Amino acid sequence: MNSVKPYSPREQDYIRRVAGKVPAEVMAAALGRTRNSLVNWANRHGISLRVPYGILKKHWPEYAEKMTKWGRNGAKER
Repeated sequence: MNSVKPYSPREQDYIRRVAGKVPAEVMAAALGRTRNSLVNWANRHGISLRVPYGILKKHWPEYAEKMTKWGRNGAKER
C-alpha cells in the first residue's frame, strides 16, 4: 500500500513561489515528487502551474517546443 507523504511547509513555499515561472516537471524533480502529485496538490490549493509561453521559450525552450509540437494548453508559436 502506498503511503501519502504530506507536503512540508518548505515544499509548499517553494511551489507557491515558483508557480507560473517554472514547469511542473522541473518543480517535481526539484522536490523529489511525481508530476501528477504536484499538479494534484496545486489544484487542491487553487494554485495555477501554467507557465506563459514567453517564459518557457526564453528559459526552457525544450518545454516550449514540446507544447507547440503536441498542441498542449493551446500554446502557439509567436
